[in-house]
Amino acid sequence: MLTLPVGGVAAVGFLVQSSDVPSDGEQTCPVVSSISVKLPGIASYLTVKETFTACGGPTISVSAIVRASALQSA
Repeated sequence: MLTLPVGGVAAVGFLVQSSDVPSDGEQTCPVVSSISVKLPGIASYLTVKETFTACGGPTISVSAIVRASALQSA
């Protein structure tokens, strides 16, 4: 769990995992240009602009939010 005081700042992130190999009858895979994420306890969505291929939809795995330093070795 990552807890911040009011007005606190943290560098955080998450991993998104999808396949780049067509499956389940797909001939091609859609290219996604952004992903919207709903954080617990926050009313609005956070949109991350990142392009990736998302085959095997609609299944995309998203990790928990972690400190950015934990993602640097991922």
